[in-house]
Amino acid sequence: MSTKLEPGKRTVLIVDDDAIYRKVLAKCLEAAGYQALEAEHGESAIEILRQTFPDVILVDMLMPVMDGMQLLLWLKEKAQQPITTIVLTCLDRTEVAGEAFLAGAADVLTKPFSLPALLKRLSTIV
Repeated sequence: MSTKLEPGKRTVLIVDDDAIYRKVLAKCLEAAGYQALEAEHGESAIEILRQTFPDVILVDMLMPVMDGMQLLLWLKEKAQQPITTIVLTCLDRTEVAGEAFLAGAADVLTKPFSLPALLKRLSTIV
């Protein structure tokens, strides 16, 4: 992991296969006072989780290699401790929400979402 984390600063792991989307979201979160880590799919997120423990994970549902649902299930079954997870998806929220909540997600936001809405949710979680 190339990102150096500042102790005591809230950390968000963004898991999404769209590199531009990840970078833009990371910059927005950093401007709001968070430190952001990025992973392109669930397996790369697990590698990061083996090295550090973020305060919250933002996870897309549709990704290659390991999708968002598989990552949620891995977190529920194998993570060392619970991690708050928010699903960010372009899929219909009602279709995704039930399964995501059962798999351990704290919330589901449909893309495109407003940055203030995301920041508000993060402020109540972290």
